[in-house]
Amino acid sequence: MKSILDRIKRSRYSLRNQVAAIFIFLIILSMAAIVLINHFFLEDYYVEKKTAVLQLVFEQLQDFSVETAEEETEENSQNSSEEQSSDETQDSNISDDLIKVSTENNLTWVILNPYTEYVAGWGQSVQVMSSRLFGYIYGIEKTDSHVLEQNDRYVIQKTKDRFVGMDYVEMWGSLDNGNICLIRSPLESIRESASISNGFVLYVGIGILVVSGLIIWLVTNRITRPISELTNLSRRMTELDFDARYGSVAHNEID
Repeated sequence: MKSILDRIKRSRYSLRNQVAAIFIFLIILSMAAIVLINHFFLEDYYVEKKTAVLQLVFEQLQDFSVETAEEETEENSQNSSEEQSSDETQDSNISDDLIKVSTENNLTWVILNPYTEYVAGWGQSVQVMSSRLFGYIYGIEKTDSHVLEQNDRYVIQKTKDRFVGMDYVEMWGSLDNGNICLIRSPLESIRESASISNGFVLYVGIGILVVSGLIIWLVTNRITRPISELTNLSRRMTELDFDARYGSVAHNEID
């Protein structure tokens, strides 16, 4: 009975089990680090990248407004009620580059002239966007917002839309020609992506953990077998068993 307990104790602290435990711990630690980084830092990283995109679109709207605003303002102001009542607005005079960056980054934007009349817009709920921009200009739009960057030209902020219950990153300000614009992008998409990513990492990580555990067990068993045999050989020699021989061929320093 005592020999069985000693064998169990030795196996618990065996080199093979220790190496396997270290590798499995490192795998679990890596999985946990990825999940925690996604949870706590992915949104901030996303907002930083999205802020750069908003600034890029803001500059593109400068070019758009200079080239087209004077020609289109009168026509758009006459038809603003009809245009803004639609669920989605896509003006025909928007450049392909602006369409591409707006679509790829899920952006919605609107431009108003100095008289707060509609000039151009892209995306859904342009009428709501126009009203929100009007409220920002005159300080009557009260929102739960956190300013990320502010200067004399524009404000970039994280805000919650109380009507739809979604969080957005927004940029609004004055263009060089006097027009004003509001650009926004939802944050819910990145939170959903982070949740999906964490679930994917968890499921894949479990599979990797099982496969890696099996591989580690096989590899460490191959590494520690010669060491175990040498230990057994040493024990037998201390018992004056001179017929004991080392029989493993590891093709390494142990041979």
